[in-house]
Amino acid sequence: MASVSIIITTHQRPDRLPAAIASAQSAGQDVEVIVVDDASTDETADLCASIKGIRYVRVERNQGVAGARNIGLVASRGEFISFLDDDDLRLPNSLDEQIEALSHAPEAMLCYAQAIPEDAGGKRQTPFPEHCPQGDIFWELLAQNFIPCASVVFRRSCIGRVGLLDHHRNRIDD
Repeated sequence: MASVSIIITTHQRPDRLPAAIASAQSAGQDVEVIVVDDASTDETADLCASIKGIRYVRVERNQGVAGARNIGLVASRGEFISFLDDDDLRLPNSLDEQIEALSHAPEAMLCYAQAIPEDAGGKRQTPFPEHCPQGDIFWELLAQNFIPCASVVFRRSCIGRVGLLDHHRNRIDD
C-alpha cells in the first residue's frame, strides 16, 4: 500500500494532465496517483491508458470537483491524501517533506505549504500565503481561507473523522 494517495481530477483538459501526473509522481517516494476523469468526452481516457503508474477512474456523469475528489478518496489506499487539479504542479519531494513534518506532529491532521502561482506567461509570482500560520489555526481560517488546496497533505484518519467533501457547495467544496 502506498503511503500517500494523490488524487487528480480532470475534465476535458488532456493537454495539461501529463504535467500534473509527472509532478505528482515526482513528489514522493511511495505515491499512488489516481486520476479521476470526470466524464470527459475527449482523448483523456486514451492518454491515461498510455501513462504508466497511475490508477485511472472514469465516471460517466459529471460530478464536479468535489464529487470527483470523493470518488478518488473512495478508490484511494494511502495513509495520507492530497488533491491536485489537472492544471497544477507539485514540487519534487514535496509530499515526502510534508509527511516527514506530519510524523513529528502526530496531533496534526494536515500539513500545508505555500503555493507558487504563475501568470499567464509562466512567470512565477509571490508565494501564497506569504506566511504559513501553524498550530491551531481554526479562527484564522474562519476569517480567511489562506490554505492552497493543492498544497495540503491530510491524514486519512482526518478525512474519516470529518467525512467526504460537500459536493453541494460549488467553488468552496474543499
